[in-house]
Amino acid sequence: MAPQTILSSPPLSDWPIDQLPGLPEDVCSKMQHLGILSSLQLWQQSLSPITAEQLAEKLQMPTQQVLKWSAMADLAQVPGVGCIYAGVLLHVGVCSSVQLAKASADSLHQQIMRLQVRTMSRDRKLSVGLVNQWIMKAQETATAQRQVRRRVAARP
Repeated sequence: MAPQTILSSPPLSDWPIDQLPGLPEDVCSKMQHLGILSSLQLWQQSLSPITAEQLAEKLQMPTQQVLKWSAMADLAQVPGVGCIYAGVLLHVGVCSSVQLAKASADSLHQQIMRLQVRTMSRDRKLSVGLVNQWIMKAQETATAQRQVRRRVAARP
């Protein structure tokens, strides 16, 4: 399923919550019951340590789990990364779009290639150029996320 886009400059990718890789069905159902239907909504619901903790309490799960899914939702907002590669980036230690925006394409590409060798997962051929595109899109995404954060913070 293709992501929706959120009105910001540039637009953020927003995926249905059930598209996040590895999200257990029961957790997905709990999130949907709480009105969290998309990756952007999950990210917004866990922007601060306090809101992440509150969400964890509602979901009856450790805060660390909520932060993991929030990180996945954050990375999925980057055009080109989406739900397909968000998990890969998380596995190699990239925990946010801001961190991705600061990464070295060559170094990150090598880390991903090592992960693919370790897991014998060679189904997706990644070039350094593609990783570099992610980094550039992550820089744009970080700007758009700042706009969203300001709007969320300005709400009464």
